[in-house]
Parts: sequence; structure tokens; C-alpha cells
Amino acid sequence: MASTEGGTMIPGRPSFVRLFLSSLRIGSLTLGGGWAMVPLMAREFSSRGWIPEGEVWKVVSLVQGLPGPIAFNTSFVCGMRVLGWRGALAASLGFVAPSFVAIVLVAWLLDLPRGGGGLWPAARFFLDGMRPALLGLLAASVVRMGFRTLRGIWDPLLLAVSLLGLVRLGLSPTLIVALGAAVGVIKGLIRR
Repeated sequence: MASTEGGTMIPGRPSFVRLFLSSLRIGSLTLGGGWAMVPLMAREFSSRGWIPEGEVWKVVSLVQGLPGPIAFNTSFVCGMRVLGWRGALAASLGFVAPSFVAIVLVAWLLDLPRGGGGLWPAARFFLDGMRPALLGLLAASVVRMGFRTLRGIWDPLLLAVSLLGLVRLGLSPTLIVALGAAVGVIKGLIRR
């Protein structure tokens, strides 16, 4: 339970259940995949005093180079940071459970007989209507992350070169991430 000190709210200590429920809530209420979840995760964990918001964005930058979904990897590492292995398990389960239920539900809806009315047309219309809204959520996540992470002149320049390489030249995303990491290492060595 949270307590107050000098009129300021001090969040309660993290626990397996609190971490699980926070992750479950984010995973349940967020559509659009990992990039739509990341800003909510950063806000949730920082507002509870578990991890500073800037540190969550550093975790996001780190896990982009790992295989697997960004939200799962971010929740795992943030959970590990908050409560060790138990926290990694709690945060990961919280994020995975809603997606698992949703996938099972969608698979069931898509498997219904298409004749005789049923739920198939409604499910198709629902998914068609969701697509533009999800694109908006993803775009908002990219813009938020850009404002929080792009500094100086080199970061926007690297962003532009990366976009050009991906969209116009068709370079591999893995190659783009590797080149970005190399540029970051070189910048860091030059600064030292």
C-alpha cells in the first residue's frame, strides 16, 4: 500500500502480484503491439516509482537488438530490474496472458462457419476498423520515443539514414540496427 510523506505520494513496494497486475492491465488495454505498449509501460513503472522513465527507454533501446517481441523483452528486463527473476516472470506473464487469450478468441472467431450470418462478418468489420486506429497508436509511440531519445544533430541524421536504408534501399533491419550500434560505439569512443 502506498504511503504519503510530506504530501507526496510514495508508491508501495513492488511485489510479484503488483507487477503482474500492472503488466496484465497494460497488456489487456493496449492494442497495436509492442510499440503501443512501451510508452504505457514506461509511464506505469515510473509513476509507481519502480523504474525511472528514462531508464525504461534505455531498456527499450537495449532490447531492440534482441530477438523476440519488443514488449515482451522490455517487460522481462524491466521486471528483472524491479524484482529480479520473480519480477521478470510476473511482468512477462502479465503481458503474455491477454495476448494469448486474444489470439485464441480471434482464431475461434475466424474458424466459425462463414455462411448463415454468424459472427464472421462482425469480426471482419471489427478487424478492418481497428487497423487505422492501431496505425495511429504505433505512430504516436514512434513520435513519443523520438522526442525522448533523439538528441543533438547525429541522432536525427542517423534516423534519416536508417529510414532511407530501410524504405528506399531495402536494407535488412538487422543490418540497420548493427550499423546504428556501431555508430553509437564510435560516438562514445570519440567523446571519451
